[in-house]
Amino acid sequence: MRSDPAALRDPAVKTALVNLLDRENREAIAGEEEEYAEYTSWLADTVAKVVDWNDPHQVCILADSVDLPDELADHARVSIPCLLRRYKNASSLMRGPIIATMVQALAKGERDLEPTTIQAVRDRIVSALKDRNTGVKIDVINALGEFGKADMILVLSEVAENDSDPYDKRVTAEAIAAIRQRAQQQQTPSNTH
Repeated sequence: MRSDPAALRDPAVKTALVNLLDRENREAIAGEEEEYAEYTSWLADTVAKVVDWNDPHQVCILADSVDLPDELADHARVSIPCLLRRYKNASSLMRGPIIATMVQALAKGERDLEPTTIQAVRDRIVSALKDRNTGVKIDVINALGEFGKADMILVLSEVAENDSDPYDKRVTAEAIAAIRQRAQQQQTPSNTH
């Protein structure tokens, strides 16, 4: 079905796929069910191609997926509220990916967001950088390295200063360097006009 564009344009098929993802999101995954994980990832990616981005309910179903599709970051205004809601009760396994998706969404769609939403995301980022779970912290540091803005350098510097783990310090330093480089590249074109 995924390879049939005509089927994916059918409103009944779209609705069925969104409803199926909603049901699968509620299923408890027992252990390492690799085939099931592949299936749910495929399903979320397919729904990301047919979801009505103007329907917050559908977007929240997509944001509740085990694998968060990159398309969520392209629709920050509607996806961030869903991700913020999900983060409140997220397991340590999901906190990192949720925040990483919000970092990317903030970078792509900050101009479309209310100041209170932007602040809520930044608060969650800072909180995640102090998470006891190293995996959560590293997910966020990596996302900031790829998408973060200069306003996060001070926070990352504090993380590096207070962290005793050499790996965490190195990853944080690399993220800071990437942010600085990106900020410098963004300033350079405007200086040449």
